[in-house]
Amino acid sequence: MVKSTSRVAGWVISAIALAVATVVLTMYSQLEERTMEESLEHNESIASLTDRLEARTSELEKLQESLDAADRLVAAQQLKIAGLELPEPPVEDEENDHNPDKGQGVARAQMAIVADMLYGAYYDENGLSPALRSKVRKLTTDSLSEIQRLEMEAFKDGDKTAAEVKREHDGLENQMIADLRNILDEEQMEAWEIYHEESARFLYENLMDGHLRMLAPGLSDANHDAATVVFAEKIGAALKDFESSSEIYSLSNYNRAQSRGLNEALIELSELFPEDQYTHAERFVVQSEEFFNAMEGRGAK
Repeated sequence: MVKSTSRVAGWVISAIALAVATVVLTMYSQLEERTMEESLEHNESIASLTDRLEARTSELEKLQESLDAADRLVAAQQLKIAGLELPEPPVEDEENDHNPDKGQGVARAQMAIVADMLYGAYYDENGLSPALRSKVRKLTTDSLSEIQRLEMEAFKDGDKTAAEVKREHDGLENQMIADLRNILDEEQMEAWEIYHEESARFLYENLMDGHLRMLAPGLSDANHDAATVVFAEKIGAALKDFESSSEIYSLSNYNRAQSRGLNEALIELSELFPEDQYTHAERFVVQSEEFFNAMEGRGAK
């Protein structure tokens, strides 16, 4: 039985958003620190300090304008963190080549990366020919792109429950499975179903691994590994509960579900970590929630 990819796709979207927010807010923090250091060293006047702050604000605005372009770079960096090879360029077809909506093109490129993260090893392990690999890659990318589009529209409209969105996800996924059965033989399809379940867990843990390395570098190796598993497990469970709920499918509610998962993980980690290590995990949750709030301020794209 194939498990749903909709929760994975949704969490990936939020994870990419979190990673991009991390980049911007980290840069902003560095800009603020630089401003304060220069102020203390040179004992500048209030007027001069104001000018510098305005200049830093201008720099931040330019960084924010580059967020969309940075999305793919951040996702690619996640592959490096996970120890995976960078994917080949996204499969192109005439329809997408002439699509006037560049935003959809960027979104599809992101989902091509996600598809490779999910299924790249499957292609190699099962000896798919280049032609068959290309067909499977296109089907999975198309499906993830449609799922992402549904989620973004639901975030924007704010008139569907999470359960309603989940039913639409399932319909898209069932279509993908039917299409895969038309091009894979029975043995290849059985292998895909088994790999699919494991790849979802693998993706969750590797995305969380990347965020912890950026935001909680003080964790020991052993505690980093433990936190990666616990955070990924609790966020996954929280989002699964959200999917079946009557809550409105909004960015705020989605992020609240993630926050619940993060805080449930903290409870478990508090029993595993000594106090000095627990503070790193706790700070990670605080920063993550700040980033969720920052992304809500930008709005769903």
